[in-house]
Amino acid sequence: MSCPAPKRSLTSKGCSPEFNATPALGATAGRSLFGTKVRVTKDRGRLLESPLAPVAALTLHPSAILRLRDHDEREDAMAALVDDLSMVAAAIAEVG
Repeated sequence: MSCPAPKRSLTSKGCSPEFNATPALGATAGRSLFGTKVRVTKDRGRLLESPLAPVAALTLHPSAILRLRDHDEREDAMAALVDDLSMVAAAIAEVG
């Protein structure tokens, strides 16, 4: 399938790629996929509605975790990332 190059978001120009899941890693990807009102701190850890895929979620970007200076904070953030991606994997398994 050929889609026009996105100008503002991946949903512009009626492009409908067929994905099983759309996990957005970080704020920039989250804004591109879900709009400007999403916030990683507020919206991570749950599935989100998306016209791009039946399973969509927002989580931390791995590089943001690596930049954390505090060891315990980094461990907590990594656990949150793993939990979020596990949630996406489980949802994909349910969708089939």
